[in-house]
Amino acid sequence: MVDKRRLKIIPMRETIYDRTHPRGSSAIYDLTVLSPALLGTAYQGAELSDRGRALLNRIERFDKPVITAINGTCLGGGLELAMACHMRVAAAGVLLGLPEVKLGLIPGFGGTQRLPRIIGPSKAAELILTGESIASEEALTIGLVNRVVPTETC
Repeated sequence: MVDKRRLKIIPMRETIYDRTHPRGSSAIYDLTVLSPALLGTAYQGAELSDRGRALLNRIERFDKPVITAINGTCLGGGLELAMACHMRVAAAGVLLGLPEVKLGLIPGFGGTQRLPRIIGPSKAAELILTGESIASEEALTIGLVNRVVPTETC
């Protein structure tokens, strides 16, 4: 049962704003601890992926604008979270990418579907298949972020 006293009521006129940690990186899971022992069976790994995808789908479909400020490295699940937001503002010089493919994993929270919709299929395929990271300035050029701002502003 949900404890209604702990819920924050957000007035209908407000926008939800997600901000990554100012000195760190944005990630949904830590690949250094993501292991077969943690995931258990393939079924449990698929279940984790399904839950993450469902959460990001809810963010993407939210009826109010969801804006994220990316002021640190934004890789893997962190970028998948950012792509679920309606608008992405990045600090100058931060890196964005889906490097999990270099470990033999695919973006499990809908990143392979969202990235082509945001930047187009050709560049999305390149980033997904190579696991290459790009700077926020290039991300702006290809449409992955909406704005690049000085680090102290983000």
